[in-house]
Amino acid sequence: MIHQRLDPFTIRQIHEVLRADMQSATSDTDLKARLKAKGYGLRSSDQGTMLTAEPQGVPLFPFAAPIN
Repeated sequence: MIHQRLDPFTIRQIHEVLRADMQSATSDTDLKARLKAKGYGLRSSDQGTMLTAEPQGVPLFPFAAPIN
């Protein structure tokens, strides 16, 4: 399995790109659809829920939804 290692700066940049969608999503299904539209996805793993780069599903980093 390919695992992409990202530096903290890149992770923050991805969070910035996805912040509005994560905050305005009304459900898990809505969040997944919004992420998919931007080329990302979510997958369960041993480390918890991982944000993935689609369409290959390459795990990027553990995903934690922001607390509104």
